[in-house]
Amino acid sequence: MINSLLTTFLNKHDPDKDIVNQASDSQKRLREILASKLEKDNSLPFVLEGEDFLFGSAIRGTKPAPFDDIDLLLVLDGSTLNAVEAGQNVGQAYGSGMNYNPLALPKYLDENNLISSQKILNQIRAVLDETYSRSEIRKDGQAINIWLDTYGFGIDVVPAIKINHTQHGPHYFIPQGSGSHMWMSTNPLSDLTAFGTEDQRLKGLLTSTCRIMRKWNELSNNKRLFGFHVDTLVFKALNCKNITTLENTVVECFGCFDQLLAELCPQFSGFYPNIDHKLSDENRSLSRKKIQEAVSYLKPIYGALPVSPSYSLRAWNAVFNGELTK
Repeated sequence: MINSLLTTFLNKHDPDKDIVNQASDSQKRLREILASKLEKDNSLPFVLEGEDFLFGSAIRGTKPAPFDDIDLLLVLDGSTLNAVEAGQNVGQAYGSGMNYNPLALPKYLDENNLISSQKILNQIRAVLDETYSRSEIRKDGQAINIWLDTYGFGIDVVPAIKINHTQHGPHYFIPQGSGSHMWMSTNPLSDLTAFGTEDQRLKGLLTSTCRIMRKWNELSNNKRLFGFHVDTLVFKALNCKNITTLENTVVECFGCFDQLLAELCPQFSGFYPNIDHKLSDENRSLSRKKIQEAVSYLKPIYGALPVSPSYSLRAWNAVFNGELTK
């Protein structure tokens, strides 16, 4: 009964199935716009052909409806560039092989003659704003959001430079944000690969459980946890376990989340900052209390003594703040 109820609840909050196709069309259109602008002004950043990709919760399939945005990593041509950390050369940037790179022009450099992520971000926004008037820099200054009226969602364009790092191998530099000129290391392909492999092993239950637990976070936990943090907690709770029903994966998550929230949550790639670096101590504590509350509702159902179906229904409904049966 509960498994069927959770499945029905999930289906009500499923994202648009065409969302990825629509986003892919928009990705292609963005490429065409930037290429067109580039033909008129060779001082603009070049895009590295074939390296941009969509990522984030929409591509992982973990975000429930309503849908608002999708992430696009826009990889810039890094020809002639080297990555510098703490004053040391740590590897070459990926590029097309050209011997000129506009990113090295003075207008893109900071006071230390290093390429400024914020100046690059502002330049790309200016270019895109000529076509998409509803654009803004957001995600703490790491992305340009372009709103697409045709589809009813936005694309967060994250400029990046791909680096062949001498120690950490190939990964990406993206804007550090918060007004900084600096870049930070990340590799969204790491979590995409990990989620895809584990979801395949669980026959789709990983992504379904992520969407359910995100709804719990919204309905019962006042959205105290960030979406990707919820996804990662679900991944850790279910990783390498043999569970075959949605009901049991959700129960497993409630059973594991309290301990997982007591620990820091590193990125899949191992880079800093941690996934939960913006989670305040207060919100961490309150989230753990909400998890403990959910466990207290569910524990009698899965104990040694049988309970009535009506009790099970009331308990599960209480976990989701009365919304499960609406």
